Amino acid sequence: LQRYSGEHLAQLFDVSSNVNHVRDNQRECSICHISTGSLEPYNAESPDTLACPSCRGLYRLGEMVLRHDAFIVTTKNEKDAVPVPGFKRDLFLCAVDSSYVTADNPEVVRLYVKNKVIAMQPKAVTIWLADYVSRDEAGHVMEFGQLAELSGGSADAGSIERLGVLRADVDNLGAAFIAGFSTKYATLSRTSTLSRSLSLFFKRYLPLICEGRLNMPGAENKKAFSLFSQTKAANRHVHVIYAGGDDLFLVGAWDDILEAAVDLRNAFRKYTESTLSISAGIGIYDDSYPISVIADEVAEMEEKSKHLKDKDAITLFEDGEKHYDAETKTNVSDGTMHWDELLDKVIGEKYKALESYLMSFEDRGNSFLYHILDLIRHVKEDKINFARYVYYLARLEPAKEASSEQKKSYREFSKNMYAWIQDEKDSRELKMAINIYVYLHRKEEE
Repeated sequence: LQRYSGEHLAQLFDVSSNVNHVRDNQRECSICHISTGSLEPYNAESPDTLACPSCRGLYRLGEMVLRHDAFIVTTKNEKDAVPVPGFKRDLFLCAVDSSYVTADNPEVVRLYVKNKVIAMQPKAVTIWLADYVSRDEAGHVMEFGQLAELSGGSADAGSIERLGVLRADVDNLGAAFIAGFSTKYATLSRTSTLSRSLSLFFKRYLPLICEGRLNMPGAENKKAFSLFSQTKAANRHVHVIYAGGDDLFLVGAWDDILEAAVDLRNAFRKYTESTLSISAGIGIYDDSYPISVIADEVAEMEEKSKHLKDKDAITLFEDGEKHYDAETKTNVSDGTMHWDELLDKVIGEKYKALESYLMSFEDRGNSFLYHILDLIRHVKEDKINFARYVYYLARLEPAKEASSEQKKSYREFSKNMYAWIQDEKDSRELKMAINIYVYLHRKEEE
C-alpha cells in the first residue's frame, strides 16, 4: 500500500540524486532506456539506434528462433547471447546448432530443443513451438507486402493483393474444464492432460496444417481446402504470429488465411471428436495498415462470432449491416455465421453457382457482380431495388444464337438468384459469396 518511503520519493524526484545520476560514459538504451556504457547499433537497418546488450540480444534471438532448433542457458557469453538472471553468476540465453544436443558441455546449464524429443540427452527439455513462416526463394522470412502479393497463389494471379488476419480461440473452454469431466473423474491429472493436449494441438499440429499435412487420425488422405478450382501449393503463405494454449493469431495472403482457417477448424473438430469448437474473426487489409490496429479490429470480429448462438462461428466480409437473430433475440453482424453455413451455403452452394455461371459467360465480368451486390445491399431500403434486380437478371438472358448449354446455365442461375434475394439469410450468404468471388478475380485497379 505504501511502496516508497519519503526518502525514496525525494531521491526519485531529485535529478542529481544517486538514483537519477548518469555515470560517466553511460547513455540510455533507445529501446528499454536503461543507462549503460555498452551501447551498440540495434540492428543493421537502424545503425543510429543504440541499444543495450539485452535488447540487441532479444532482437537477434527473435531472428534465430526461426533458424535454430536448440536453445541453451550457459555460463559462457556467446555471440548474440541474451543476459538472463543467475544466482551468484552470469548466465546467457542463445540459439545454437544441433551439435549442442548430443555434446556433454559443462558450461551448459539448461538445454531446450524445439519441436523434437531427445531421449538420450538428460539435460534436453522439449518445447513445442508453432514457428511456421512463409519464406521466399532465398530462404528469408517474407515481409507482409510479399505475402499480400501472393494472394491467389502467385504474384501474377488475378486475386487482389491483400493481407488476411485470423484470430481464433476455443469456445466454452472454461466450461470444459469445470464441467468437462463427471465428478467421479474430475482429477487434477485429467484436467492437466486436457490443457496440455489442447496446447499441443495449437503448438505442434497447427504448423503441419499450414503445410497441408492433414494426416491426422480420422482425417487420413484428406486434401487441404481450396477456394479455387485448380490445385494450389500445399504450403500456405502465412505467418504464425502466435499460437498456444487455446488461441492463435495468423497473418498471410488473404485467401490462404481463409483456407487455412477452414482446415484448422475441421482438424480441431476431428482432434476433439466434435466435443469442442473454434470461433474466429478474419479481417482483410492493405499491407500498409498498422498491425496493432488490425489485431484489435479482428479481435472485435472474433468476439462477434462468440456471441452467435452455439458459437462455432466465423466473422468476415462485414458489410456494416446487422440482421436480427430470432434464436438469440439480438442483432448480429451480417458477416457472422456458423462454419457449416459458410462451407455448405456460401462456398458450397452460392459461390459455386457464381463460378459455374461466369465460366459459361466469359464476357460477364465483375461489373455484373458489383451491380448485383449494390442492389442486394439496398433492397431493404426501397422495393424498387428488387424490381431493378429482377430486371437486371432478365437483361442477362443469352441471345437466341447462344448454345443450349448456356441457356440452361442462365435459367438455373437466374432461378436461384431470384429465390435467394427474397430470403434474408440467403441474401447475406449471397453477398459474402460475391465478395469472395470478386476478391479472387479482381485486379488492383478495381
